[in-house]
Amino acid sequence: MSAETQLQRYEARGRSLSRIWLGVMWGLAEATVFFLVPDMLITAAALFSPKRSFSQLMGILVGALLGGALVYTAADQFPNETKSVVLNVPFVKEHVLDRAERELQDHGALAVVLGSFSGVPYKTYAVNAPRHAALETFMAMSVPARFLRFLVSWTLASLLGMLFRSQIQASPLAALSLLALCWVGFYTYYWSVI
Repeated sequence: MSAETQLQRYEARGRSLSRIWLGVMWGLAEATVFFLVPDMLITAAALFSPKRSFSQLMGILVGALLGGALVYTAADQFPNETKSVVLNVPFVKEHVLDRAERELQDHGALAVVLGSFSGVPYKTYAVNAPRHAALETFMAMSVPARFLRFLVSWTLASLLGMLFRSQIQASPLAALSLLALCWVGFYTYYWSVI
């Protein structure tokens, strides 16, 4: 193997690790104090490369689970302070926190799975969960809740990427711009109804 080929492999591995770490950090941030879903990153990556973006999806999942465990643990030890932090996240309102509380009362930790497509942020379940489920149970429900949601975003973007491969390759900036417009539309609607 030539030195140039070896260097190309190291560069590709470095880019791959950077994508994964970006995913971990976004997943962690959104599960705690950030308000933009990591699905934005997942869809952008999957549109161009479903195979390579799946490792980023898994990084996002790890980050989201770490964030959920962090919020749960903080809420268990410092419930009022943690609730205050979560309420200071943009667009997280008291009624959203109350909704997560009611769902946890009605369904236990299964509410995390049931609510994964409801628009109720995961962090609101995590901050309320200590009163309703053990950490192990909450985390066991968090895995399918987070993974399924991320998988749907990844699958849709991957399919679009495969269907429109030639158009995307011909104009990647236009593809990203169209995706950004879709996310702006999504958030415009979401923030108007939440």
